[in-house]
Amino acid sequence: MNSLPLEGHSILFVGGKGGVGKSTMAASLAVHLADSGEQILLVSTDPAHSLGDLFGTSVGDRKREIIPGLHALEIDPGQEVERYLARVKSAMRHYVQPAMYSEIERQIELTRHSPGSEEAALMDRVTSLMEEGTTSHDRIIFDTAPTGHTLRLLALPEIMAAWTTGLLKSRDRSASLGKQSTGSKDAKRLVATNLLGSMTLKRKRRTSAPKKSKRCSLSGSGVFPGPGDCS
Repeated sequence: MNSLPLEGHSILFVGGKGGVGKSTMAASLAVHLADSGEQILLVSTDPAHSLGDLFGTSVGDRKREIIPGLHALEIDPGQEVERYLARVKSAMRHYVQPAMYSEIERQIELTRHSPGSEEAALMDRVTSLMEEGTTSHDRIIFDTAPTGHTLRLLALPEIMAAWTTGLLKSRDRSASLGKQSTGSKDAKRLVATNLLGSMTLKRKRRTSAPKKSKRCSLSGSGVFPGPGDCS
């Protein structure tokens, strides 16, 4: 592992097809670097987590020390969705009358099952870890899901950029009509406005956070830079 071109790269993605040994390689690399004196954060984004099995201990969704210099966590997309929607619900209650709470609950529950909700929550957590982890650790190593799933995840910021831009334009066109409504329509508009505003901010974070550090991708056969990475 001493021959791997890791100098200057604080964020590493270990990727590849299912069953090629991504988790084993990510864990081995993390232990090696920690033994070398670095502070390492190892993160699993694979829904079928196996870091706990490799280390013979429970890892979980919160950062915990595995050995001196090595912390690990396994992201739970379901929990990330729950946390985000709970924050939205709490915020909404400050802007509406109590009679509208039930409609907000209904609209948020519909959002819970929308396509891409788990992927969006996962990307939000990954972005936060990239922003925060590089200040407390020398490197972050991501043990990723199989290739297809990971490529879709990494493409999400661009997809959401187009989607949210379209939704915001539609909202502005509707607002320009000057129609006023009350009751459940107000709740729907308020939920949509705050969700779109939140997604717009998160989109900016997702597209800008990776630029803060040099990074490269790691597969079962070596370290490979992504487009524009490892600069």
